[in-house]
Amino acid sequence: MDEFNSTTTNPFSSCFSPRKSQGNMSKPTDISKEMLYLMISNGHCTDYVRAVLNLDKKIELTPLCTVVYSNMIREVEILLNIGHDVDDQLENGRTPLFIAAELGFTSMAALLIHKGASINRKDDKGLTPLHLACYFGHLDIVKLLLNKNADVHADSLMGTPILSALTSLDRCSRLTDKNLLDLLAVLIKYGANV
Repeated sequence: MDEFNSTTTNPFSSCFSPRKSQGNMSKPTDISKEMLYLMISNGHCTDYVRAVLNLDKKIELTPLCTVVYSNMIREVEILLNIGHDVDDQLENGRTPLFIAAELGFTSMAALLIHKGASINRKDDKGLTPLHLACYFGHLDIVKLLLNKNADVHADSLMGTPILSALTSLDRCSRLTDKNLLDLLAVLIKYGANV
């Protein structure tokens, strides 16, 4: 069962899976992702954020993943500027760039890449951010990743990114025929094997 209470085994299922809790936290120090979200979004000083970062291993989601998932660019910049790891991994091996690629947050993906995110990092199924961007039909992110030298031949348990785009035909209604053709054309332009 995943974080959305479904029993899917789809390797492309939500990147935003929580990390396992590292033990019980006693109240009142139990900080939830909602509390973190409120603290950052209301402009509280970085001391609060630093305090949360020190408790990072005790909460289910990393602070950076939480704000990336909410597409909060300014807050991501704050966290990165105070030393949060741009490649902080969730339990499934995915990083904030995977979240941005899956959800279609192009500006967020560009920021994370600019700050040094690993473009070709693989999750525990061998998927890369490019696989997810292809699968979910996010053409702008596919172009961004390829322009930054994402591996168009990256192989995973589910194949290469071009296969991810084709696999989405049955599962992702957001992909129109034109979008799929544009996606395939970009992948082929960057050397994907057909």
